[in-house]
Amino acid sequence: MAPHALDSLVVGLGSYQQEESDGLHGTHDGGAHAGDIRDVLAQEVYRTPRDIAAKLLPDISTLDAVCKFAADNENAERPQKVERTCFVRGIANAARESGFETAIDRLVPLILQLLGDHDAAIRVALAEQLAPLAEFFAAQGDGYSEVLGLLQVTAELLADDDDEVVDAAEAALAGVARHLRPSDLESDVGSVVDVLVDHQDEEKRMAAARVVARLCAPPSPIFDANQAAKTAVPSLEVLSKDEAFRVRKCVALAIPAVAEAVGQVHAGGVLAPLFAKLAQDEFWAVRQATATALPHVVKSLPDSTRAAALSPLAEALLRDENVGVASSARMSLGTLLAQIGVEAPETLLISYAKMSEGGGEGAPTTSSDLQLACAESFAGVVGSMGISQWHMLRESHARLCASVQWKVRRACARSLGAVAAHIGEAQADECVCPVLETMLADVAEVKHAAMASFADVLSALSPARAVDMLAAHLHGLAVAPLAPTEACANWRARASLASRLGVLAGVAARPGLTAERVRDVVRHSVLPASLALVTDPVAAVRDAATTASGDWANALAVFDAQSAQENAGGLASTRRPAQLKGLPKGSYGGGAFEHGGDEHADDSAGGSSNGMLMTAIRALQEFATSSSYLRRLTYVAACASMVRAGGAAGHAVRESMHPLLLTLADDPVANVRLMLAHALARSDELMPDMRYVLGVLASDADRGVREEARRAMAITTM
Repeated sequence: MAPHALDSLVVGLGSYQQEESDGLHGTHDGGAHAGDIRDVLAQEVYRTPRDIAAKLLPDISTLDAVCKFAADNENAERPQKVERTCFVRGIANAARESGFETAIDRLVPLILQLLGDHDAAIRVALAEQLAPLAEFFAAQGDGYSEVLGLLQVTAELLADDDDEVVDAAEAALAGVARHLRPSDLESDVGSVVDVLVDHQDEEKRMAAARVVARLCAPPSPIFDANQAAKTAVPSLEVLSKDEAFRVRKCVALAIPAVAEAVGQVHAGGVLAPLFAKLAQDEFWAVRQATATALPHVVKSLPDSTRAAALSPLAEALLRDENVGVASSARMSLGTLLAQIGVEAPETLLISYAKMSEGGGEGAPTTSSDLQLACAESFAGVVGSMGISQWHMLRESHARLCASVQWKVRRACARSLGAVAAHIGEAQADECVCPVLETMLADVAEVKHAAMASFADVLSALSPARAVDMLAAHLHGLAVAPLAPTEACANWRARASLASRLGVLAGVAARPGLTAERVRDVVRHSVLPASLALVTDPVAAVRDAATTASGDWANALAVFDAQSAQENAGGLASTRRPAQLKGLPKGSYGGGAFEHGGDEHADDSAGGSSNGMLMTAIRALQEFATSSSYLRRLTYVAACASMVRAGGAAGHAVRESMHPLLLTLADDPVANVRLMLAHALARSDELMPDMRYVLGVLASDADRGVREEARRAMAITTM
């Protein structure tokens, strides 16, 4: 038996029956009975499920094992320690391995036998196999009739008395229906739904509503708009009048998926009135379900009718006499307002603003839960309302950001950038910037979220306030704690900051600032922070920083160009910076090494030997000759990122950094040479000395380096 074929047979080996095995009395090296799973597990060589199954079932195929041991036929040879569900879950794999004809002959009778099995767990496992079986049969030329047969098996399982079986069958129906032809989908699946809708059992009618929702659920609904309108909508109309309130509750929860599937015309014409009726249901559980589903129904309605159609429902649900309904309406209010936008009535906005205060009148939901829901939806509400409604939300935002619950403050910190972008520079300077400074000194969870929003907030501030924030905080946030345990514990926040270095450097290059002020911020904040992050003790932070090095190098080049225009009254000089004359000559070939001192070479990357980009390049060049292999590796990775970024950053690598880069071809650490080969493969312009170095790396003693270099040579010659 092929080892890979056994994987599907041994799922669930963690649960075993108590009776001893009647067969398989062979022994292994330890002398224990092979049928005793516990003894097998005790042997190191048999610890994997594949090894266990191979020991228990030698010389038997997957198909034979499934057919022999899945059915409850009191077979004395069946290993009692292994649940039958393990073999039932191998049906789909057995079909794929044995082929279509054999599967039809042997597995279809087994499926029909298992359909009436007394063990509910077996029927659940069978239902889980129907969708992959339908996929296998549908891929065969003559297998479509078998797919239709599996649909009937699914219908039988939907009528089961066990709730878990019905749940599994609902998922199976959607999986099988996906492989039906469009011409059969409406009639065959529709007939299954109709049977459930007309069923006497309340549970089956609830299943009908859930099945309809599954068939219409995004992102890839099985029913198209026409099929949903002909099958799903009439079914929900019938079920919405059901005497059992639990059925009507399921209908309320199913309407959002169906509304999205049928489109705005049908959603507004049929489903919206149906939903409104359920929102006034006599049972509070139905009204609570509509309160939960309301925001999702709104987005399926035409923009022009959203507010008029459902705002009255929201107001009524917020005032509902049942505290559970009112609480659910409050929890969904933020999402609802984000969907409605500026057309929302002022009463809803006032109710939302009060959520920041806590529970509200008679609400059982805890203060922190309501505040958290408000904080998590706040950016969406501000974005849909615009700056015109900020005066109604400003105090609520301040209250949420000062909440005693750190989870609420963390949610606010995560959305600070989006809020600042929506309210404009003036309001962001006044309302968001002080909050950001406070949160950067908050507990670790809040501080880390604020660090993740740091770049986005600064991009939304006025230029002067943004550079002040850079100067005050960036370097301190970027430097890792000295204690290794603290450095490792907080690395994700620094990695998030490192990934936005390009944005942070671009903040300093915004117009409206004096060159002297920006130069001071870049020299004393941006560059030290960037170098601290690329030398961070945590590899993930270094990787994020080097990946962003191309972006911040280009941002520095923009600043250099602006400074040159301001100082010289024109374009930046195109003469090669004088310090490039001192770059070391290469060890391999000539090319750019021998022209390293050509003071007439074009240098669009810098423009001045005192430019910020050239200052950064000089700092990075020290990494290339460092005794630390990690710094040499960082130099190569930074060069690769700058080449990918192109523009001034890519030009800087070709003109200023590649001589030292190529000297690393004989680095004693294989990872450095491997990264060098990878970097050269991404270069869009290989000079002769670069090609020569690739040839050297292609003969490297390390196999990984050789393979990467040869791959690079193949890419560059295409």
